[in-house]
Amino acid sequence: MPLRCGGRVRDRRLTTVSESVPAKVMMRLPRKAFAITVVICLSWAGLAISLTSPKILGLYHDDALYVISSKSLAEGKGYRIISLPEEPLQTKYPILFPLLLAPVWLIQPSFPENIPYFQSIIICCGVAFLYLSQLFFLNVLKLNLSASTIVLSLLATSPILLSVSQWVLTELPYGTLTLFTLIYFESCYQKNRSASVRQIATLALFSASAYLIKSHGAVLALAITGLLLLRRKLRDSLIFSLVTLTLVLPWFAWVAANAQPNLAPLTQHYTSYHDSFSKVQNWEELRQLGWMSLHNLRYLTWSVDYFFLPLLNVNKRGSYFLVSFIGLVGLWLISIRCSLLVGFYMIALIAVILLLPWHPLRHLIPAMPLLYGACGVSIFTLYRRLREQPGDSRLKWAGREALKLTSALGLVLVFLGNAVLVAMAFRDKPLNFAPAHSQFWNRDVSWSGYQETIDWIRANTDDNARLAAIHDVLYYLYSGRKGTLFWFHKPRTYFYPTMESAQPAVGDVKEVVKSLHQSRIQWLVREPAVTGSLFEKNAIDDLAVRIIESGYPKATLAFVSSDGGHLIYKLEW
Repeated sequence: MPLRCGGRVRDRRLTTVSESVPAKVMMRLPRKAFAITVVICLSWAGLAISLTSPKILGLYHDDALYVISSKSLAEGKGYRIISLPEEPLQTKYPILFPLLLAPVWLIQPSFPENIPYFQSIIICCGVAFLYLSQLFFLNVLKLNLSASTIVLSLLATSPILLSVSQWVLTELPYGTLTLFTLIYFESCYQKNRSASVRQIATLALFSASAYLIKSHGAVLALAITGLLLLRRKLRDSLIFSLVTLTLVLPWFAWVAANAQPNLAPLTQHYTSYHDSFSKVQNWEELRQLGWMSLHNLRYLTWSVDYFFLPLLNVNKRGSYFLVSFIGLVGLWLISIRCSLLVGFYMIALIAVILLLPWHPLRHLIPAMPLLYGACGVSIFTLYRRLREQPGDSRLKWAGREALKLTSALGLVLVFLGNAVLVAMAFRDKPLNFAPAHSQFWNRDVSWSGYQETIDWIRANTDDNARLAAIHDVLYYLYSGRKGTLFWFHKPRTYFYPTMESAQPAVGDVKEVVKSLHQSRIQWLVREPAVTGSLFEKNAIDDLAVRIIESGYPKATLAFVSSDGGHLIYKLEW
């Protein structure tokens, strides 16, 4: 007998559970599932807390920007980037995440003593992320408890998820809001029924909040609007759109009213995404956008493989493609059987990722439950089909047992790979390595070099000194000295055709020197040991050397850290 799910008819034989979940329990877990989920969530939180380094924050650069923006809000200075010499208004990152962090400065205004408070917010979001993932697997994807627990365990032991818990970034808060919105939508529109005005307003509130945490959240709002229109729920679509726009329009108005075109060229990157969008004004630019998107598709496939096989190098030249293919099949099954919204959202998110000049890995992290769940749906649906397919019982048994053996072997390999990397993280943490972008710790960079540099800056420069550095915002947090980057951020030149063969454009020496002079920069911090973790790699350090050797300004070496990874030059104009 056909069964309707998400407004679409599906065959009961293709499901992984026997019945759809009643709407009244859609947002709750059964008692047994709740107990299992709590154990997994608390275990993950314990691992995440154990891996935290309570004295390190700001090495990602974006995390430091969020924290100093929250400091500005807490101190009543408005939404500003107070680490820059001009202290411009922040018009690049939506305001909700800094608002979430701002109370920390009121509870504990002393930095770096308040770092654990910032980290605890992210870890709490991670716990909510995992809990909602279980809700999503059970009540949206319709996996049974055994299957959902396996998938949740894979997610909870993922080194990528544990690694991102160490950064004060938007990935986990945004992923949490996205999951809640997807689950709540399905609870409101089960069996294609209409939602109440209160439910639609609540849906719009969480959808708008996802956008105000991270700009990618616009994709979620558009997916919901498009699906409501497709289902001809014009009233619901109108209410949802009006409430969502009411909530996000103040941010749009803020951005429009506070555009700052006269900032020093080196600081414009902090307040605008102008360097992140490709202009398409002619056929050549359209061709370049298509070329970039094809390379991003390759990176995206590699990233999905990396989520499941983290021992692989995320920047490798080849790809197994199998995991990505299984995930695509699962996504298709989810769309036709359980949740068309999940399919809409993932397609739109992937389209946005392909069109932006960034490596997709970080931007896929909030969608990890969707990717893991899609693979789970593929495998468990195939197993059920083999079990229920009519025909010779021995053939069915052989196929089913082969699938079970292959799946079990794959699970063992994934869990083993996860365990190896987590064990390595615990091994390396006591050695005081610095966190890295795509791994727990960068074994080539020690925090002691940063600490020596920070101590020297505080002891040998006055409070009004201005720095140019790779980690300018970090040095502001730890020393109070304002500063800026000393290169132009052009991500379209960092990743293509590969990260190994790309030729990053970081700016002409004369152009950079002019902007440094305009910002009255007095000190240049060169960090050759750090650049290996950046996509710009050695181009940044080469630029620093050329600035020093240009003769104007006169650059005098004033400090070298004991590890040789941090050098400070005094600039005389």
